[in-house]
Amino acid sequence: MKRNVTIFLLIVLIFAMTGFAWANAGAPYQRPTDNKLVFSEDTGISLMEEWIHFNIKSNDYQRAEVEVIYKLKNVDNAEESITLLFLAPYLSLEDIQLTFNGEPIKVFMVTEASDIPEDWEAKITQQSVNIEPVNNRELAYDFSHWYDNGRWSTQGFQFDLPLALGEIGELELSYISDGGYYYYDQDVINRVYSQLYYLSPAVHWEGDTKVHLSMQFPNDRFAVYSNLPLETKGAGYFGATLNEIPKTEWVFNYVSKEGLFLRTNNRSHHNTVIAIMWIGILVAALFMRKKSKLLFVLLLLTLLPVTTLFKLAYGHIFMVAIFGPPIVGIGLIVLVVYWVKKRKKSVQ
Repeated sequence: MKRNVTIFLLIVLIFAMTGFAWANAGAPYQRPTDNKLVFSEDTGISLMEEWIHFNIKSNDYQRAEVEVIYKLKNVDNAEESITLLFLAPYLSLEDIQLTFNGEPIKVFMVTEASDIPEDWEAKITQQSVNIEPVNNRELAYDFSHWYDNGRWSTQGFQFDLPLALGEIGELELSYISDGGYYYYDQDVINRVYSQLYYLSPAVHWEGDTKVHLSMQFPNDRFAVYSNLPLETKGAGYFGATLNEIPKTEWVFNYVSKEGLFLRTNNRSHHNTVIAIMWIGILVAALFMRKKSKLLFVLLLLTLLPVTTLFKLAYGHIFMVAIFGPPIVGIGLIVLVVYWVKKRKKSVQ
């Protein structure tokens, strides 16, 4: 019994020696009724300004280089150091880099979802972000990778900062974010990607916070949907400045517009338009058959390039590969039989 009391007192002493103020989260404490970790509303640390930048490069659209800067001030936290926890969805943990006032932070601890405060959850629903950016339509299914079994993926990394009372410090974080993706080829032509940034935990800081959001793409051929309004700042560059932390997380979806010459990423809509064009050309060719053989032939030849404009899904390609050769073979046999019969009649 005495040993348990001693251990408990040591734990309390350790917590008392370190001030907690979670970056991109709030100050936690252990609820005495069930020992669950929950948020405290009194951090003593002010997040004065926050910059968040996503850089999507051309070699892998699903991954983004994320740079975050916090301008922090110790308002009334009497401790000489604070322990911070940064929360994010799927992280490439080997790519995390941290600096405080220009000095690298080399010691940090990875935190899994089981260690996230009990009373926090992502302030967003999957239905509110399932938007296809080219046509601003709701997608038929959920994004893959970072949303599973009705919960958002959450990881984090924890580290200590020296921040004395009254001091202002600048924390810089960079990491690789493995975003979500959507590629149900019966629904879309080009794959849709998505990135998520947790904003809501930062409401537990003291005072008001100005938030700067920005994203950069390799070119201007991207359509973007963001649940927070953004402005176009340049070629492939979008951004916004908010005077307070939003009450929702930041989610943005993006898709390359390469090859979408009909300005739609809806496969069925695209193929419907092409099918109407194909049938229209065929009808016109049949109409000109007796009036002008030259136009008849030219229109029939036009059907070949128009046919290549169809965007076939993998299932369609599979069906063509299986049934295409027999259909072509039967067609050739019919043509040969027709030609032979016609030749016999001409000889007679």
